Amino acid sequence: MIQDSADSTAIGGLWFTMALLAGGLARTRGRSGLAWFFLTLFLGPFGALFLVLLPMGPRAPR
Repeated sequence: MIQDSADSTAIGGLWFTMALLAGGLARTRGRSGLAWFFLTLFLGPFGALFLVLLPMGPRAPR
């Protein structure tokens, strides 16, 4: 029972970390980091994969 709890915690941490990374990647690709963070938080690896496969968004002028 304790092992299941530790596994769940590790998977949850990885899931959250992947969502943070996807949000950062989205910002570099001209997309909303917050929206992609939540999308990847709910869809997990599929959200991150979808972000990588999309073409780059419009760049904001600096």
